[in-house]
Amino acid sequence: MKNEQKMFFLQNIDDLNEGLKESNTTEYEVLTDAYVVGDVSFGPYYFTVWEMGMIREGEKQKMCLRVKETLYSDRKSATKNGFYHGGGIAEEIIALSSLALHKRFILGTIVRINDIPTIIRGQNYIDESLVKTPVPTDVTVLFQFFELIKGLSVEYHLKFIFGCTTVSSGTVSY
Repeated sequence: MKNEQKMFFLQNIDDLNEGLKESNTTEYEVLTDAYVVGDVSFGPYYFTVWEMGMIREGEKQKMCLRVKETLYSDRKSATKNGFYHGGGIAEEIIALSSLALHKRFILGTIVRINDIPTIIRGQNYIDESLVKTPVPTDVTVLFQFFELIKGLSVEYHLKFIFGCTTVSSGTVSY
């Protein structure tokens, strides 16, 4: 029995493991003001450096987030008692990554859906005042962080993801 109070990225892993639903694989551009190295696979998710080399002050480094997600919409339905924070799986992973690595990650455009190049522009914004110190960070630590989240009591999932996110003007900010 699936627990509807789990974070979306964990619900999705359960759903994919059941193998009963169709899925899509979506790749996103991710931007960061920090210098980041490495890559991490966590179940149906892959997060990696896309743009190699040092970034100059004021530049954004590009990364790539690949998400394999089941195809059904009830996960994002806002209900009085449901789990909903204004975003989806990709937004959760980016928010949790920012928290774990103490770096600002911004979910950018969709660049590929099911291996078909596709650009879908989002409405994301990078607040320059929040990120000023590019420090090397290795995203491989995310695997251990995501494992810790799996062990988090389900009753705290919504509070935890709200702690990573803010919702303002109808747009989700992480």
